[in-house]
Amino acid sequence: MSGTPLVSVMLVNHNGERDLEGCIHSLLEEVRDVGEVEIILVDNASTDRSLQLVPSDPRITVLPQRTNLGFAEGNNAAARAARGEWLVGVNLDTRGRPGWLSQLLSASARHPHAGAYSCRLLSAQTGQDDFVSGFINFEGYGFESREPLSDGAEILFPTGAGFMLRRSLWEEVGGMDAGFFLFFEDIDLGWRLNLLGRPVVHVKDAVLSHRKHGAVDALGKARRMRYYRRNALMMILKNYAEEKLAPLLSASLLLLAARRAILDPSQPPLFRGELDRIDPLRELGGRMREVLAAREWVQSRRVIGDQDIFRRFFPNPLRTWAFDDEDYARLDAAGYPDQKAAVLRALGVEAIFPQPWVA
Repeated sequence: MSGTPLVSVMLVNHNGERDLEGCIHSLLEEVRDVGEVEIILVDNASTDRSLQLVPSDPRITVLPQRTNLGFAEGNNAAARAARGEWLVGVNLDTRGRPGWLSQLLSASARHPHAGAYSCRLLSAQTGQDDFVSGFINFEGYGFESREPLSDGAEILFPTGAGFMLRRSLWEEVGGMDAGFFLFFEDIDLGWRLNLLGRPVVHVKDAVLSHRKHGAVDALGKARRMRYYRRNALMMILKNYAEEKLAPLLSASLLLLAARRAILDPSQPPLFRGELDRIDPLRELGGRMREVLAAREWVQSRRVIGDQDIFRRFFPNPLRTWAFDDEDYARLDAAGYPDQKAAVLRALGVEAIFPQPWVA
């Protein structure tokens, strides 16, 4: 593609021996027809032999880290080292369909107003759509949507497994929030971009095959839930406008405590007065200065109101999020839906979101 500006592809690796070599070879095949491309690999203190599998190629820069920075800060480290006009982030457990990178670059010409461009993901196991777009509930928990969209459709957030945006814009918004470490950092990035009037667009023909959660399954449920809960709270605290924050954050905290009492019986039940023992709250308290500074930054620069965001990107604002079917069943059996309804009614949450919506 003659005249294409330099593209910086960002990879974050932590013990990714299973996927790294294949991912890099897939990228090198793709970039032959794109133009000038650099691949920046941030290695988060891997202890396997993955780095031994990185081919010797002048287009590849390896940035070894002494500690595991996490996915969010790993991408930030790659972006700081990047020279390209465009940043492209992909997961190691993806393989691109021919032309996917060219499609992202072409989309930037068709939709120059956009802040970020998101790939479409296919399941490596089934070949079916795995991510087309996504949405969140009012508590900040993310859901993936497989409903077909037209090319260029505006969505709330790009998939962290395959996205592109200008390096200058990445730097302007501060990249991914390093405090997230892992999970929901792509949702937070997209939400912030939309608030700043820089929408995220779906690029239908930029297709990646994705072996979902290939690396993170080893983390285990407890650790993943810790990140999900903490990051959801951080995200809504940063991104809701002041007039919506009090009822939505209050409801989120009460519902978190209620779910923990059901799903984690060793934790204090609701209203025992020991909320500081709930891990997400303790961690959030330790980061409060940084979170409030991030909130001040985005709220002082936003040009899009919450109601516009809700109307376009919150089709199921009251939907309950649980880790798996077993947790959904336990919540139902313990009467959580009734507890939730009482909290929402008391705090007026239902009235905040424009209808129709799906509960």
